[in-house]
Amino acid sequence: MQKQKRDIWVGLLLIGGGMLLLLTNLNVISVNFPLLWAGLFGLAGLGFWMHYLTHRAHWWPVIPGMSLLGLSAANILETLSFVRGEWGGAIFLAALSSAFWIIYLVTGSREWWAIIPGGVLFAVAVTTGFSTLLPGDADAGLFMLGLALTFALVYLLPSPGARKRWALIPAGVLAVIGLALAASAVAALRYLWPMALILMGVYAILRSLRR
Repeated sequence: MQKQKRDIWVGLLLIGGGMLLLLTNLNVISVNFPLLWAGLFGLAGLGFWMHYLTHRAHWWPVIPGMSLLGLSAANILETLSFVRGEWGGAIFLAALSSAFWIIYLVTGSREWWAIIPGGVLFAVAVTTGFSTLLPGDADAGLFMLGLALTFALVYLLPSPGARKRWALIPAGVLAVIGLALAASAVAALRYLWPMALILMGVYAILRSLRR
């Protein structure tokens, strides 16, 4: 009975927020209060979380829940001038990324695929936030390194069955591309490229000797 009441309240909350948003988009009513919208997004996000907490077998509400909470947080911080520019978008993307990491954790690594969108979205969030601070193609290099780290985690983190050795191939390729882009954009990183080649050579020799 308690779960049924929660579901009813969640449904009413979502219906009310959807109707308010629809009427605003149709110019039937005018709502120009950013904090009000942020509050509505936050309540809707909490509604999805309430649904998940009462139905643990279904993890899908985590994605819209974290998305709406991230959108609410970004709107509040931008309205209060705590963040500016691309950081609002970065906060939203980071919240969306966390949804997939939560799915991976709460399912006991059964849904290992969530590592990939979680890592990619976090890489996009970091790149978006620091894009105005990085020179040249350094932001592209940072994004590539984030993708490389994502596939490295696919190999390293627990998952059903055998380790995903295939993930090492895109991880290595993306890491080399990321270092090349970063080194070409930032003068201080020009030493990383030859050092990476040296380390790769040492690894190849050690691997050969072990065989």
